[in-house]
Amino acid sequence: MKFQGIWPIMPTPLTLDEDVDEPALRQIIRHVIEGGVHGLWMLGSGGEQPMLTLDVQRRVLEIAVEEAKGHVPVIAGVGSPSLRRALVSMRMAQEAGVDAVQSVEPYYYGFSRDEIVDYFLALADASELPVVVYHGPARWPPGSVTAANLPKTLGRIAAHPNVIGMKFINRDTRDVQRIVFTLGSEDFTIMTAAGRLLFNMLVLGGHGGAFAEAVVVPRLYVELYDAFNTGDLLHARELQRKLAPLGDVFATFSPGAPSLKQAVSLLGLCDVHVARPRHGMSEEGKSALKDVMKSLELI
Repeated sequence: MKFQGIWPIMPTPLTLDEDVDEPALRQIIRHVIEGGVHGLWMLGSGGEQPMLTLDVQRRVLEIAVEEAKGHVPVIAGVGSPSLRRALVSMRMAQEAGVDAVQSVEPYYYGFSRDEIVDYFLALADASELPVVVYHGPARWPPGSVTAANLPKTLGRIAAHPNVIGMKFINRDTRDVQRIVFTLGSEDFTIMTAAGRLLFNMLVLGGHGGAFAEAVVVPRLYVELYDAFNTGDLLHARELQRKLAPLGDVFATFSPGAPSLKQAVSLLGLCDVHVARPRHGMSEEGKSALKDVMKSLELI
């Protein structure tokens, strides 16, 4: 499986009692597949994975596999504060029939660099599927993933034969460049987590992006990716300029599921229910989001 291109971070549509809204989920999956995306990123931060019961997570993955079969691969989030819990989620994802799994660093407690590295290596050892690392620098102890130490630290994980790539949320261009130049290859792909930085990542030699904005307007992000790879850099840059405000709104107002679900609801694809205790977007955020979506002629 190739981890490259445009992978939307899929929301998990919920009913009022926080069960999965199956018809809405199928609608959203069909929407992004018709938009030409290269894969589905299920149960990520925008999909509320830590907030959902295992039964809901399982059903989400079963639906995604059913809808995506023969079209695009499916990757499932299995991140957890502990290795044992991550392994339970990983086995469930494998049984659901996904194509790969991804995990954030273990969270809640503060872990050492060696503990985090060991977590990923143990996950990769145990997995029957390819593994993608969802790297967030804030989850590492200070100094362990600075520009100087980052390639050495993450290089231990990238060297594992079962680890095929990384989604990278660091917005420091120096770190991104160092990671791409040191670790990036056709066998180990590196993707941005920010739609606002897709063009930058591609220029540096990255392989695409996995971000929530691609759920809202998949076709334009795929067009940007294709334009860059066919050498039409001016068109790719213009599309990045056009799309950047959407990412700005997502990052500023209720990042993650609240902003994503509000946007998808404006497309008429799902309700805005989020897992408690989270609330939906503020009125200010809703207004800003609506303005951006109007400018993109989405509503």
